[in-house]
Amino acid sequence: MSWYDYFRPITYADIVRLEAKLDTLLNKETQEMAIGETILTRVTAQTTIIGSIITLIQELKAAGDITPEVEAAILAKLDENDSALEAALAAGTTPPPTA
Repeated sequence: MSWYDYFRPITYADIVRLEAKLDTLLNKETQEMAIGETILTRVTAQTTIIGSIITLIQELKAAGDITPEVEAAILAKLDENDSALEAALAAGTTPPPTA
């Protein structure tokens, strides 16, 4: 790049090229924001589901319909899922589906 490139007049082609780059950045930002919204929606839904499961377990236990062993196994699996999500967030990856 010569010194002339720093002082030459800005042309219409320069403006078009800059506009295209800005459009690319804006599109990427929009896509990333959509991904963030999707993740937030899914996490909110999971939080609701997990809360419902815990309430159901407590009600079944109170009614005597669930043994302490089964309750412990279900809660252990929920803790395992929490751990998998925390590890995935730390690694920046999607956790594998659990069976």
